[in-house]
Amino acid sequence: MTFQQITEQYFKELKKEFSVGTATKEATDELSYRMSLDGFFKKVAEKIDKKIDRIHEPRNQGKLGRPDWRFHNSDSMGVYGYVEAKGLDQKKEIKVSDYESQVERYLVLENPVILTDGIDFVLFTSNGKKKTFSLCSKPINWEKPELNLEVEVLFKTFFKKAGYRKVTENQLVNEVAKRARSLSDELLELLELEDDEGETKAERTTIKLLKELKSTAEQSHDKSLIDEKAFAGFIAQILSFGLLYAHRVVDKAAKNPKDKYEKIHNFWFSVMEEEYSDKLIPFKTLVNELKSELDSELSRLGIWYDDLRRLLAHIQLKDEQIEQPDFHELYETFLSVYDPETRFDYGAYYTPRSLAFYTVNLVKAVIGRTLPNLKFETTKHKVIDPCCGTGTFIEAMLERFNLRSNSSIIGFEILPAPYALAHYRMTMLGEKYPDNIKIILTNTLSDNLFEEVQIKKGETEISALLLHEQQMAYQLANPPLTIIVGNPPSSDSAFQVANEGEMIKEMMEDFRPDASQRKGRQNIQKQITNEFAKFLRWTIDRAEKSIPSVFALILPSGFAKYNSYKFARRYLTEKVSELWVLEFDTDNRTGAEASNIFKTLQGRLVLVGVLKTEANKKIKISYKNICNLSRQQKSDFFNSEVSLSDWTLIENLDENYSFKPASDYDAELYNQFWKLTTENDEGIFLRHCSSLKLAPTHLLVHSSEGQLKRRSKFISKTENNYATIKEKWYSGQQKPPPAAKINDAVKNKLEKAVAAQNIFKYSYRPFLESYVLLDDNLLDELGKTKGGGMRDRPEIRAAYKNKNVFGFAVAPAPEDLGQSLHKFSSFCWNVPDNDLSTRGNAHIFCNYFPEYKTKKKWDSKVKTNINPNLLSTLSKEFGIKEDKLITLLTFYCYAILSSDFYLEQFKGKLYNVAGEWASIPITTNKDLFRAVADFGKHLADIEAGDFKIITVKDDLTELVYYKTKIETVGFPFSVRIKSRF
Repeated sequence: MTFQQITEQYFKELKKEFSVGTATKEATDELSYRMSLDGFFKKVAEKIDKKIDRIHEPRNQGKLGRPDWRFHNSDSMGVYGYVEAKGLDQKKEIKVSDYESQVERYLVLENPVILTDGIDFVLFTSNGKKKTFSLCSKPINWEKPELNLEVEVLFKTFFKKAGYRKVTENQLVNEVAKRARSLSDELLELLELEDDEGETKAERTTIKLLKELKSTAEQSHDKSLIDEKAFAGFIAQILSFGLLYAHRVVDKAAKNPKDKYEKIHNFWFSVMEEEYSDKLIPFKTLVNELKSELDSELSRLGIWYDDLRRLLAHIQLKDEQIEQPDFHELYETFLSVYDPETRFDYGAYYTPRSLAFYTVNLVKAVIGRTLPNLKFETTKHKVIDPCCGTGTFIEAMLERFNLRSNSSIIGFEILPAPYALAHYRMTMLGEKYPDNIKIILTNTLSDNLFEEVQIKKGETEISALLLHEQQMAYQLANPPLTIIVGNPPSSDSAFQVANEGEMIKEMMEDFRPDASQRKGRQNIQKQITNEFAKFLRWTIDRAEKSIPSVFALILPSGFAKYNSYKFARRYLTEKVSELWVLEFDTDNRTGAEASNIFKTLQGRLVLVGVLKTEANKKIKISYKNICNLSRQQKSDFFNSEVSLSDWTLIENLDENYSFKPASDYDAELYNQFWKLTTENDEGIFLRHCSSLKLAPTHLLVHSSEGQLKRRSKFISKTENNYATIKEKWYSGQQKPPPAAKINDAVKNKLEKAVAAQNIFKYSYRPFLESYVLLDDNLLDELGKTKGGGMRDRPEIRAAYKNKNVFGFAVAPAPEDLGQSLHKFSSFCWNVPDNDLSTRGNAHIFCNYFPEYKTKKKWDSKVKTNINPNLLSTLSKEFGIKEDKLITLLTFYCYAILSSDFYLEQFKGKLYNVAGEWASIPITTNKDLFRAVADFGKHLADIEAGDFKIITVKDDLTELVYYKTKIETVGFPFSVRIKSRF
């Protein structure tokens, strides 16, 4: 038949079906013409190519979110595209805009889509273009239609040849990720249904099985799976990467696409493939339990599963990809398409191959030097990566250590996608899967790895599938473990997974200060909740039970120095005989340019620890830093032979237990200075805290008081929506306030805050004075909005309401500010911003300050904030009244903190400090004290918004340059600075 004959016949059948269906009201507009349309597609396809097959899904696909027809090549299994049918309106053209979002879901798969109502055919291509063809004009003249035969062009475009598709491994994972995301949406819809709401018996069974598995998974595997979206993603990754793994195993043996399609379909059930399928028991169990649903051509999962099988059967890897893909890159690709947030939330940054191999080589070199009697070739050993990701360290251990055949290399991983890729990697290392490698899908931090889980009688296979893995993990993780190596997750974000069991929670107490040293606002414990710290504690526990043992972990570089980890470092020094610290990535939060290996804000280091049989009298720490190298130079370093000869030995640990060497300074002299503040009120200042953190800043701050009022009034008006506000006040800005921060409740409080004239001067940045809108009710309301970020400091606001209050901001960790020490303080005459002294969390030290707010009834009146003993001593020494000394001493401290001489003399202490406040030398020479205090006031005045510059000729003639040296004197905590000309 010609296309004209096919079209004419179709039109007659369509006329009959449509008129009968609508007249009797026995069919909806959408279903009334499906038989005739299906016949039309069949005949058109046969005319173009007899190998074109179609799958017609005649049920109500609106519920399933799937297209109505899918066309593929019977030989190559390649998909041509999809057709979505909608109700026919005899009078109006199909309204494309109503269905574009649905079409977009199919276009993600990069196949064309036809949207039709039986008369209008709209062709969408993956490049975003669309074109409409109509069989006839509307309103339809059913008796004498003028048929448009150009529609044939549409079908010839749609049915282009779909042969074998050659792709890279990266492109393949990209395709799988798209479909995994689509499947995740399908699964989420199922999980939101009650058990009896399934459309078929198979679907009802699937819903029940999924909920059984979810209950077990969220309790014993990953607590984040309590969220239905997270669990849907978990299952989607298992099913999609299960097929990807099957594709890799059967690819070479398949004769053609049809054969490959069948082999992929049968992989998990075939006795012939058990050598490979039994390596992924959780995947195999899930597929077996869902078999009836996955095999159904009418079920949600079955349609999706078959679609991905056909894609994989149609795929042929390019020759250069068959041997060794970059698995690190593959997982990065998957995450970027599937869910970029997973990477940031879980800290899922997988280890570059060169770094993993260097780390293993470093372990081997350290063992050779420190444990020469440890023989791997002749005795049985267990080596483990407790967070193995895609298996880079496992491959490195297998290649670089000549282990006996009865030794084991073990990997644990909590996320199914990297777990599958790790197995995928192992299938490619030789002719067969290495027998001594055991990779388990499990939660390393679970209590079930400390006490073997018992599976209850009557437990279904699907609900127990993860428990079986944990039983195996428990046995494999039992000491002795000779080597523990890995790159534990470390998130830059505020998100914390909190997947640890009660055992690890209890053990983490070893990394914290004594209970007597803990305070409500203390940040010293905050970073200990990061996942990497829990893995480190797990590692030390297993290594200590396995002596002799060696561990090597990739950790944030801050672990070597930050005060947050002081007690973790102290614990390490008590357990470990030798440590090797290689710092290779700098902390990008300093703002310094760096060529880092990892694309994270945190820096990175390799920490290697040796635990020996003999008692540890004094730990030996060797340190090396390559942060200054370029990325290529670092790569060259990692690929070169390991040398232990040019590392710096840290002879003595300071009170902070820093694992990083410091510059020399006069410690005896420095220890006699007055600390800026202390826990026991023996410092100069009694009270301090970090300043306000506004969220969003650009809603509350403006350089002009008048414009701040005007903008706030405009935003508070209910008739002004977010788009209008953004266009008028934030056009062109990179970070305008999010819509969630400008809801009706916030607008209401904003209006009242402006009316109450709660606008204050604001020290926004050094030398940049602004105005800020501060109102208790407004700040409380903003704190309730999505995204958080708001942090009020009632003490700071109360202090600066008093016109006699001023102070300075001090960064708690000067090393965070750059790669060399420079001024880390800034004066604040007004309410200060949280980021006034770079990097946030700068603490404010004022001359007067209220007591800390600990309860609702709080006295917000400011009080003297200077140590009374110091005031009394200096008052007697200088003959100056104490109330005047309060002001002088505040300016004096600021001058010292601003002194290049002071910073240079004590950079070994100041630059290495992380959370320990600086100490200030206080002279007993009255004239020098007054001169330094006056200079401090002059510096502070310069930072005031109303400072006026004096001309050079009027001012510099009066300046006298003093050189100084510092000498100790008799009375406690005081130092004389003696002038020398």
